[in-house]
Amino acid sequence: MLEKVLQRLGYEDLLPFQKEAISQMQDASANYVVQAPTGAGKTLIAIYWILNNVSSGKVIYAVPSKALVAEKATELQKALGDEYSVAKETWHADIVVGTFEYFYKVLLSRPHLLSEYGFVVLDDFHTLYDAHRGSTIEKLIALCKQHGTKILALSATIEPLQLIAEWLDAKPIKIPLELRPIKLRKQVLILGGRNKKASLIDWLSKNVRTYAPILVFCATKDYTSSRAKALAEKLPPSRDLDEVKAEMEEYKGDLLDEDEEDLAFAISRGVAWHNSELHPRIRSFVENAYSRGHVKVLFATTTLAYGVNTPTKTVVVADPYRCGELIPAYEWLQMAGRAGRLGLIDEGIVITVASDERLKQVIEEKYHSERVEYVDPPLSNEEILKLTILELVYKDYRYVEDVL
Repeated sequence: MLEKVLQRLGYEDLLPFQKEAISQMQDASANYVVQAPTGAGKTLIAIYWILNNVSSGKVIYAVPSKALVAEKATELQKALGDEYSVAKETWHADIVVGTFEYFYKVLLSRPHLLSEYGFVVLDDFHTLYDAHRGSTIEKLIALCKQHGTKILALSATIEPLQLIAEWLDAKPIKIPLELRPIKLRKQVLILGGRNKKASLIDWLSKNVRTYAPILVFCATKDYTSSRAKALAEKLPPSRDLDEVKAEMEEYKGDLLDEDEEDLAFAISRGVAWHNSELHPRIRSFVENAYSRGHVKVLFATTTLAYGVNTPTKTVVVADPYRCGELIPAYEWLQMAGRAGRLGLIDEGIVITVASDERLKQVIEEKYHSERVEYVDPPLSNEEILKLTILELVYKDYRYVEDVL
């Protein structure tokens, strides 16, 4: 069956690290936590685990975002063919794909489903670092452990692996970063001067051909749109504007608003932005345009840093600071990992923007070593724990102590 999966996905064979991971996953009764580099094909490891277990019970596949639900469901159905059914957040299939929040909400109210769905894949497990979303994962894991559900957790960036494995009662499997199939070239770009935006836009306009497709991560939603509009003004048309507008209106099923008109202009110049304020169908249009090569430079918030597969050659981390401090290393690694995705593009570059030579050295020390911080269990936060207890009591859950 695994040979059929490889054929359907267009692979001749498993990569060495995938073979190594699978060789350590022969005990069907065990839980596993797998740490492997970004862009290395962890989904194939999950598929092997699913194939090994689906005859004994149905499978829950949990991911961080709605966008990933659609992407992962499509990928799994393509890989598994007609032998097994895959559904998005509905409970009639062999494999149900949904967000962490969706599964926790449903299983808290209907825990009996875990007697039928006895296996759970926790993809992008590093979401545990996020205080609020991480607490949802903790609670979901507690429900699963309470019902004896088998767990496979997948992450590129989570530590301490051994302690996490003990918490999950799982076998840890660690794949060295140097085994990433497409090596990342790490660079720091110094953009001095008072107007960082102008310097960044000027550099991008001069280097699109060299580095495209480029995914530029920005700290705010406003930055994504304002920077995209500024770059579009400096680039020549690459598509007919009326044609782009017509496609977007057809995709949306409605007329474009003023902001979407501006986005259409940017797309006609090979530029776009992506954030939560866009209409969901317009977001999908942008993602498809980028995947098809119609958009050469995409400005996005960090929502695209988690698991989404795009044919990105170059990632630019434009805003390494948040609230006066450098962003955590695990978050930087997730952004960097969007470049050089296996099966989509054969080169990967990550460029972090710095204001001066001193900051360049700090960035290289903090990020280029690829060492990540230890995760702080979200439920150790007193306020989050209080809210969790109130939530369980409100839901009239009978086993509050067991969950906590």
